[in-house]
Amino acid sequence: PRSLRIYKWERIFCISRDGDAFITMLEKCSTYKNTLIVTRTTSGQILGGFASDQWRGQEGRQERKSFFGTGTSFLFSTHPTSQSEDPESQLTIYPWTGTNDYCQICDVDRQYIAMGGGDGDFGLIVEESFLCGSTGHCATFGNPPLIPGIDGSFDVQDFEVWGMVPLFPSVVKPLSKRYSGVSLLGMDRP
Repeated sequence: PRSLRIYKWERIFCISRDGDAFITMLEKCSTYKNTLIVTRTTSGQILGGFASDQWRGQEGRQERKSFFGTGTSFLFSTHPTSQSEDPESQLTIYPWTGTNDYCQICDVDRQYIAMGGGDGDFGLIVEESFLCGSTGHCATFGNPPLIPGIDGSFDVQDFEVWGMVPLFPSVVKPLSKRYSGVSLLGMDRP
C-alpha cells in the first residue's frame, strides 16, 4: 500500500530461526499492525499475503472464527518456472476485490492463519505448526490457487512474517513531558 512506502521491513518471525510454535509467532507479531507473511513450499514456490491488521487470536465462541483486516490486504505468488529474467514479471499480486471482508483469520485453537475466503476455500491457509497449507480460489482477492496442482495443497519449507516499522520514528514526546509550564514568551502559564 502507498501509505507504507516510508516504512521499512523487519523480519519478526521465521520457523528456521524461531521454531514452529504457533504461540511464538503470535507473540512476535503482537506489536505489528501491518505484516507480510511469506511461505516457501518444498517445491520452490513462494506465496503469501499482506495483512493489514495485527495477527491475534479472537476471543469468545463467535469471534474465534471471525475474519478481520481491511481492503489494503492482498495475496501474492511467484512463478519460479517463468522464463523471464525480470523478477517483477514473476510476481502476481491479487488485491482485495471488495466482494467480502474475509481478509484474514487466526484460529489459536486449531493453530492456523488464513487469508481470503468465500466460494468454499481460503485464498491461503498455513496450518499444523507451519508444516503445510493450501490455497484455493477465493472471492476476497479473486485469485486462482496460488500454486499449480489439482488440490492446492503444499508442504512448507520455510515460513516468515515481516513487520512494517516507520523509517523515521516519531520524535514527538508525549504532551505531558513536553509541557514546561512556561509560554513561548517566557511567561508562566496558569
